[in-house]
Amino acid sequence: MTGANIATWPIALLIVLAIVGIPLWMTLRHRHAAPDYREARAHYRAKQAAPSASTTSDFVPAEPVAAVDGLAIVRKTRTADDDDMAVPAQRHW
Repeated sequence: MTGANIATWPIALLIVLAIVGIPLWMTLRHRHAAPDYREARAHYRAKQAAPSASTTSDFVPAEPVAAVDGLAIVRKTRTADDDDMAVPAQRHW
């Protein structure tokens, strides 16, 4: 083995140890830490205590409504003749 080849092994070992060791160290360091849900619990308690004046049903229509004129256009169904126009660059001679 040449000197460059021998010097590669310790560098590779350091890289592998860093890839494996740093995440392992971070996991073991904060093993007993848990997320803090106090703010989320306070939000949901406040939400349950004072229901909002408007509900979702006030904003959702009972029947289908077009958002803007022209959006509810019925489209033509495809036929076998339309397949020739699916790829304009493709020509059947």
